[in-house]
Amino acid sequence: MFDFDWNRCSISLEYADNPDSSYGCGISVANGRLGLGKLTITPYIFRSVCWNGTRWGWRESNVGVNQKHAGRIDRDRLQSDIHRAVRVALSGGHDFLALMDFTREIAVTDPQRLIASLSQDRRLSTEQARAWLRGYDDEPVDTAFGVVGGLTRGAQSLAPGIRNQLEEIAGAILVPSLSADRHAVDRHWSKLLERANHVSDEQVARITALS
Repeated sequence: MFDFDWNRCSISLEYADNPDSSYGCGISVANGRLGLGKLTITPYIFRSVCWNGTRWGWRESNVGVNQKHAGRIDRDRLQSDIHRAVRVALSGGHDFLALMDFTREIAVTDPQRLIASLSQDRRLSTEQARAWLRGYDDEPVDTAFGVVGGLTRGAQSLAPGIRNQLEEIAGAILVPSLSADRHAVDRHWSKLLERANHVSDEQVARITALS
């Protein structure tokens, strides 16, 4: 059951059904009270031990809520839309958690070069790329999962809006699709690692110099 208080600007709901894992599904609900913004629901994966969050958006669910806090509102319909969106979000979260485990087995031999390559691909600023590198250095794990974890850790030091954007980028980097299988995840990361091989030492130096 999901209860929504219209008068609150935003709430977060976190859910974990596996006691052996530190990861679970979360849902962020934001509401524009003055009629300027829209009610939005964003799903994410959270790591309870350090508040990391990875957002994957609605890439395949095609389910969302689009309601401004203005005019006449059909609250029964809105409640139904919210319930449906939350159910889809939790289902997608379980799929994402399973795919995330595949990336723990993908070795990365040069994390700094990969971070420089992915930062360039995603058009991150130098500040954001350096935050990513610092986040990785806090918990260096030489796997695809470890490198993306550095981005979500580093994002915590930046402004909330930027953090949300970087968490969405982390989700898009980690797996190519919620419907992917192990082979698709492996192919996705093979391409990313191959591109990283072509990054110059100068590009790497730009993010490592003052990080």
